[in-house]
Order: sequence, then structure tokens, then C-alpha cells
Amino acid sequence: MLSSRKYRYLTISIDDGHPADLRVAELLARFGLTATFYIPAHNPEREVIMQSQVRQLAANFEIGCHTMHHVPLTSLPESEARSEIHDGKQWTEDTISGPATSFCYPRGKHSRRVARMVRAAGFLGARTVKLNILDAPADPYAWGVSTQAYSHSALVQFRHALVETNLSGLLAYATTFRFAKDWRGHLLTAAEHVAEYGGIVHLFLHGWEVAERDEWRNLEIAVRELADRQQLTCVTNGELFAKWQSLRSTTSDNEASLLANVSRVTKP
Repeated sequence: MLSSRKYRYLTISIDDGHPADLRVAELLARFGLTATFYIPAHNPEREVIMQSQVRQLAANFEIGCHTMHHVPLTSLPESEARSEIHDGKQWTEDTISGPATSFCYPRGKHSRRVARMVRAAGFLGARTVKLNILDAPADPYAWGVSTQAYSHSALVQFRHALVETNLSGLLAYATTFRFAKDWRGHLLTAAEHVAEYGGIVHLFLHGWEVAERDEWRNLEIAVRELADRQQLTCVTNGELFAKWQSLRSTTSDNEASLLANVSRVTKP
């Protein structure tokens, strides 16, 4: 590694606002970790916690916008997509009596058109479900994640990367993560890599998925391991998004330094 990033962040995001998210919150609080909970007002697929419970979460965690009805925005006409984003932001801010600066695309479905609408609504950034990402994105409305608390096969990893045109994530999956299938091992690799070289460990999960698969013990072990990583500074998604400009500046400097070093090495 010819250069390393100066920052080492850990951020955690939990999607969908299922009642199981309350157990996730208790677990994170026990180990002193913060996180961002992305909660829609309604979800036709699953139960969503009550507004009073959202307010309870907001006392200790960031609440991000996940639209009004948890509908993939790329499938909607522009006017409906805009309403989902704006109404979801209004609902979130009314519920928590404060600003909502972070956005998460339902099911990770996004496009440049949708990203422009999210930006116009006043969000600082938006999170996707692009996996194996260990750095700040070039576009603040296309933040990826390092790890999902769900074990994916190599085939699924490849398919998702190709569908999402996530070539940098695919490269990292092969070179850094060595085709890891077990999500805890994948997360440990991300933490070790960022601790040594710098970057961002971003764990995302669904509380309902953890509950359905009875992964509570695994999640507790993973959270304890992350809490023990003193090199990592734990921040919310919103705090991370607010740092985007400075993070990209550091990344650009490192990339320029790397290119200069490569040029010197290869010069005849």
C-alpha cells in the first residue's frame, strides 16, 4: 500500500423500522455505539414501529428518511417519487421534532434522476446497498456500505455488483475480502483493513432479517468486536455525510500521491 487514508470511521445503519430494530438499538447502546435508523412512515411488506417509538430511538440515535411508503423510487413517475421523498422527510422531521439530513433509497434502488430529487429535498447524502465499499464516494448521494449483516454467496455478490455497476466493490470483494461468504468474517476483514489503511467500515442490516434468521448472538459478537476497535471513530451516517467534502479531499490527495509514486516507479 503506497498511501493510506488519515480517517478511520465506523458507521452503522439499520433499515425499515421493524419492531426488531428496538432490540438492535438496545444492543448498540449496551456497547456504546451510535447508528442511523432509516424508518419509513409505512411499509406494505412489514410492520413499522409507532411514532412514539421512533421518538424514543431519536433520543439516542439518528433517524434518517426512508420515504413515506417504502416503494422503490425508480419504479415511480417523477411526481410520485418526489412526493415520497419530500413527504417522507416532512413525516420524519415532524415525528422527531428535528432535521432529517440522511436518506436511504428503499431496496437500494436509485438513479441519477432520483438522486437529484433527494439532493433538491435538502438531504446531505443518501445511502445505497452497494457492498464492499471502504471509502467515501465521488457522489454524496451514492454512499455504499462495506458489509451487510447477511451472508451472501459469491454468485449473489457478483450479480449485485454487475447490476449496480459496482466495479470498485467487486474488485474489493476479490482482493480485500477474498470472496468471503460469512458476514461476520467479512465485517472483521473490513474492520482490520480500515484500522490499518484508513477508510470507512459501514455495517448495514435489517432488524427483521436478524430476527428471522435468529442471528442475535452473531450480531452481539460483531457489535462487541466493533466496539473494541479503538482505532475506529463511530459516527452516524449524517455525521459522515457532513464530512464528505473533507473525506473526498483526503481521498483525492491520496490518489494523486499514489499516481505520482506509480509514475516514478515505472519511469524508465
